Amino acid sequence: MIKTKRLELIPCDHTLVAAILTDFENLSAFLKLRIPDNWPFFPEAFQLIYDLVKINPDEAVWWTYLFINRDENVLIGSGGYKGPPKNGAVEIGYEVAPEFRNTGYATEAAMGFIRHAFSIPEIKFVKASTLPMVNASNRVLEKCGMKFVETAVDEEVGDVWFYQVERETFLK
Repeated sequence: MIKTKRLELIPCDHTLVAAILTDFENLSAFLKLRIPDNWPFFPEAFQLIYDLVKINPDEAVWWTYLFINRDENVLIGSGGYKGPPKNGAVEIGYEVAPEFRNTGYATEAAMGFIRHAFSIPEIKFVKASTLPMVNASNRVLEKCGMKFVETAVDEEVGDVWFYQVERETFLK
């Protein structure tokens, strides 16, 4: 688990992902918290995570987390890493339920993931991508100290903007 000022970022193990895929009412009871409407924004990602974590349970910390607001006992969103470190880098992603957007939760969660990543000596860079337009996600990454690196092609969505931050820059 990763803790931030207001959030607990809980890694999704196989059991938790199975609950997400089967029944939100059971998920709510299992976690003892409220699940917001219109979450998740990317439900298809959870089937992929289910399959990956089932094969490699020890890698659950490098995939999806749930963002839980401790004070309000509510799920805020989800996100995490897009797999284990490769060549000294990890990539992060996140989504926040519509009712909790523009409240700083995405920035808080992203900072939590970056701090956690840089607590592991082998990780030298943290990356993220957004759609190629000025949007709230770009601003989140910039608040986290990330800088635009390049435009690249993503197989699923087409062009994306890549951002990254280096360990030394972030830790200053």
